Amino acid sequence: MIRKYKVLKDRDLSERMASAGDIVYDAKYYDYGCASDDYRATGVEHKSVTLDKDGEYPFFTIPLRDLEEVK
Repeated sequence: MIRKYKVLKDRDLSERMASAGDIVYDAKYYDYGCASDDYRATGVEHKSVTLDKDGEYPFFTIPLRDLEEVK
């Protein structure tokens, strides 16, 4: 089952803005180390998520502190 999260802070995602309150989902495929790279670059743990409810590409990374899991 793919987990879903509410975005807690507006994010600039190049072509689309993810706004606070939007729902995102765990990316179900390999993220090519992007979340890990972002953690190493910023010191803040990141998660790879997608706007697709099935967890399909494209994905983006977001700091964990900016997500709240929705049950």
